[in-house]
Amino acid sequence: MPARPTVRHKIALVGDSGVGKSTILSTFKGERFNPLYVITRKREIKTAVVNVGNEVAELQIWDTPGSADCRTMTAAYVQEDVQGVVVVFDVTSYDSYMNVQHWVKTVNQFAGQENVKFVFVGNKTDLERQRKVSEDHGQELANQTNGAYIDASAKTNKNIEMIFRRMTEIILGMNEASNMNNERRSGAGDSGDYNGKEREGFHCTVL
Repeated sequence: MPARPTVRHKIALVGDSGVGKSTILSTFKGERFNPLYVITRKREIKTAVVNVGNEVAELQIWDTPGSADCRTMTAAYVQEDVQGVVVVFDVTSYDSYMNVQHWVKTVNQFAGQENVKFVFVGNKTDLERQRKVSEDHGQELANQTNGAYIDASAKTNKNIEMIFRRMTEIILGMNEASNMNNERRSGAGDSGDYNGKEREGFHCTVL
């Protein structure tokens, strides 16, 4: 049985309203996909224990509102010692992609923790025919912040676990994460890994 983690890492999910932040978290929790959109008006916090190799980390994941009238609230949430931020956009919405820069600026301005780590997620890749933002465009975001980019679909569970594994690796400073920008993130199945194979040494338990 793995040792209990001694440090809790706070992760915030940010992005425009409707990009699928709450659905990503729900899918990560193992809940059934709900196609109905329900706007997030207040934060939701979930905890997950993530094992990566020999490391054990406890993530406190904050799902934040994305609507314009709630952005002050979101800015306040990222002030509270956030260490990693998952910035989500909708690959079928170019506007949500362009607004990623706003979210990065908000985090950098208000985060109480220096050197906040970023993972960018292009959600809704199951809507391939409606796609407007390429994977290369998503990768550009990662290159600008020395972060990571992941193509994902909360509906099909593509790369959902990968999002939080990558974030954990980056926060822990693991060597594998340092090379992630040289890898492609597409083609994952329900296993949550981009190459369609289950990664060794990764296990996640959502509490």
